[in-house]
Amino acid sequence: MITGDNALTAGAIGAQIGIDSAVLTGSEVEALDAETLRERVETVDVFARAEPTHKVRILEALQANGHAVAMTGDGVNDAPALKNADVGIAMGVRGTDVAKEASDIVLLDDNYATIRTAIRRGRTIFDNVWKFVAYLLSANVAEVAVVFIASLFGFLILPAVQLLWINLLTDGLPALAVGVDPGGDVMQRTPRERAAGIIDAEMRRFIAGAGVTATALFLGLLWYTLDGAPSVTPYAMTMVFTGFVGFEFVKLYVVRWMRGTSPLSNPWLALAVGGSMLLQLAVLYTPLNAYFGTVPLALDDWGLVGLTYLLGAPVLVALGWVLKRRRRSRVESDTGAPAVS
Repeated sequence: MITGDNALTAGAIGAQIGIDSAVLTGSEVEALDAETLRERVETVDVFARAEPTHKVRILEALQANGHAVAMTGDGVNDAPALKNADVGIAMGVRGTDVAKEASDIVLLDDNYATIRTAIRRGRTIFDNVWKFVAYLLSANVAEVAVVFIASLFGFLILPAVQLLWINLLTDGLPALAVGVDPGGDVMQRTPRERAAGIIDAEMRRFIAGAGVTATALFLGLLWYTLDGAPSVTPYAMTMVFTGFVGFEFVKLYVVRWMRGTSPLSNPWLALAVGGSMLLQLAVLYTPLNAYFGTVPLALDDWGLVGLTYLLGAPVLVALGWVLKRRRRSRVESDTGAPAVS
């Protein structure tokens, strides 16, 4: 909190709104050199009797420490700080035209709680994009690996029409439904680093681990269902094809769990997964199977597919758990504070 009020008033207001901090005045800020100010802004959260030049110095000290800084303001004197902040936020009701022009965002209702809502939505969007990309890339890596390795032994395990169908079911409604996930615990995490992109180290490790798991599972399923046959049978092809579709949905829920999203928090996802499974059943048990080269599966066959899921799901959960632990440990070592999720 940076204000022009005196130190006593600023300290009292800060205490009322939950900012328990020492108070640094503008004259004290002016007397500090740049290095000392960088140290003080890490421990002081209330600044009183601040002038426009003091706001800019405080802003620059925070940025020099690696923080992404949002600055709010409404007056002409706030314009330099609004302009130089990473995100300048002007008041829409009582803000001056100069402040609005200098800012990146205009807060139409002048309610600071709206800023928090916007941050939550932004983090949720980033999280949902992360889940979407991790889910799709891990699925594609496994498909390519299974087809490639099987072809080395002379087996065409998934023809083009089945690969397209897998992508249609997994990349379609379920993947789109992830886009409306509510966000989970995004506000309990520390901010991500500026340079961090979507495809980070955590995602790369998950893609590799999930890809290897799915490849091993379905090559094993292929070997078991071929039962010594010299070429791929429609039965073996159908088992691997169906197993792939269902396993992608298992993986989707693991990806969401890794980002702190409750399994039951998105009813649209449940509808999307259920609808996709019904479409898969239609491909197996209706005349459509003639176009896909599939055969109907018996109850025992579904038991074998389910066993494949039971073998693979714990591996994915363990992988997700390890990656979450690594993320927590990294955040705690960087900040010195316990991390959530």
